[in-house]
Order: sequence, then structure tokens, then C-alpha cells
Amino acid sequence: MMKKKKTLNQLEYEKALKNLKRRIKAAEKRGFRFDKSEIIPSENPKRITKKRIENIRKLDIYAQKGTTYLDEETGKVVSGKVGRTLERKASAKKAAQTRKLKEQQKTRQPKSKSSRTKSKDYIPIYSAIESVENRLDEIIAENNWRYLHFRSSGDENSAIKLKEIFERTKQRYVNANAMSDFEEYIEKNADSINAALDVVMYASKQEELYNYNNSYSKLMLIFNGGEIPALNDIAGDD
Repeated sequence: MMKKKKTLNQLEYEKALKNLKRRIKAAEKRGFRFDKSEIIPSENPKRITKKRIENIRKLDIYAQKGTTYLDEETGKVVSGKVGRTLERKASAKKAAQTRKLKEQQKTRQPKSKSSRTKSKDYIPIYSAIESVENRLDEIIAENNWRYLHFRSSGDENSAIKLKEIFERTKQRYVNANAMSDFEEYIEKNADSINAALDVVMYASKQEELYNYNNSYSKLMLIFNGGEIPALNDIAGDD
């Protein structure tokens, strides 16, 4: 017996539901807890309408009943909406600290005689890699229809693809035992990365699409790029 072909609405519903579960999983890693029985349907509805699909896409998971957030600074458990506000404030504070530390490091960092020596001795005072990962997770969590990073990518958050590319490149450096090189590479491109991430995250109007596409392409190029000095050194020694 041939399997019945799914309708377009059924496929879109499954895609929206999968994306919803991904958003919840990403938020749980950041300290949120959800009553999933209030958010995720226990079974697929017999009739799937476009409105039902749209409701899942636009669902504010942080405002749902039973959603809580653990504030690590105070140790208190607050509502999901309060937690999202705290998270945004912490993100803005961390970004400001990152910029300040970066300027301090530029002032203190002595110029090395060779890139090979600098790479070997380089010790970052903050994690540029972690900062990028946190920003990408923030965009993935901000799965809102009004932003281009959701609308322009076939109803699937565009930051998911960027995160996959970033983690794949990071793994190449891990395999080469050259994480300090990767940290330094990301830090050198920090200004470009942060500026592009801001556009990708907050662009919402259709007239911003050109800048959005340029920023997205720039991030793909940076995240894919970066020669691994350790591998070049090995090749040169042969």
C-alpha cells in the first residue's frame, strides 16, 4: 500500500513544530524551563490550517504559562518574560564589557616578531568564540516573524545555518589542536562579526533586505574562512 502523500500544510506544520522544539531546546540551555504540555501539541490536529501553522511560528515561548528562568546572579526563579528581559540586559552588558576588554588588550598586547610565536603564546582575556556562539543562540531564540532572519529564510531561522558553519569551522581548529588560532582569528574579525550579527538579528523592514543579505553573506564568509596556522606550520616542516 502506497504511503499517502502529505499536503503542503502538513509539511509546513511539521516544519514549524520542529523549529518550535529547537527554540525550546536552545532556551533550556540558557536556563529557561517550560511546561511543554502548554506549548507543544500532544498530537497532530486532524485539520491543519494556515492560521494554526502561523500561530506556532509566532508563538512567544517565554510568555507561556509555566515558563520560568533561573537568574544565576540572584539565584531566584522568575517568569519567562522577566527572564527574557534579564537575558537581553545581560547580553548588552556583556557586549559592552567585551568591547572594553578588547580595547584594553590592544593597548597591552606586545607586537610579536612572528605570527607563529604570537599564535603559540596568545592567551585571550575573554572568549570571542563564546561571544559569537551566544549571539547566534540569541538570534536562534528570537524566532519572531517580524524579523528578516526568520521571514527571509523559508520560515526557518537563518542563524541556525550560520551556527552550523561556525561550529564546523571551530571543529577543524579543534582537530588541529589550534583553538588559540581560532580565538585570535575571531577576535580580529570581532567588529565585522558583531556589526553583521546586529543587522542579521534586528533587520525587520523589507527595505533592509539588501543590508541583511550582505551581512549574512559576510558572516558566512568569515565563519567559513581562516587558514589554520598550525596546519601551515606542519606543511612547511615537511
